[in-house]
Amino acid sequence: MCGTRGAVFWKADMDIDCDGRPGRHCNALTDPYFSGSTAFVQSDGRPLSSEKTPYIVVPAPSERWNYWAHGVRGGSVAAVVYRDRVRYAVVGDTGPAGIIGEASYALADSLGIDPDPRAGGTRRASPTSCSRTAG
Repeated sequence: MCGTRGAVFWKADMDIDCDGRPGRHCNALTDPYFSGSTAFVQSDGRPLSSEKTPYIVVPAPSERWNYWAHGVRGGSVAAVVYRDRVRYAVVGDTGPAGIIGEASYALADSLGIDPDPRAGGTRRASPTSCSRTAG
């Protein structure tokens, strides 16, 4: 995790998060870790749809890093860069405190990344080097 005034950034692999409202590609049959909810919801109170909503997952707050302390909230906008592509997403879910680098099926698909929740995503990335850390 790195930080600047008003922004945090990191470099990570991408695992596919299929949580939220079930659909054809994201459900209990396609994803053994499927959850029908997301930490943050749409304006109508329903969970996000991983198949339709480009979102990223931030780690649950811990001693190592707390997204709240850096102004990151559900619905905050994120720019996701993969090779020569940039896509915008929202913060839509939280995951385990020690893991970073999950994104929704829709976000992965829009970046040309295999969105399969079992075998998709990208390989491990080299660590981010920064002069000032966010945690």
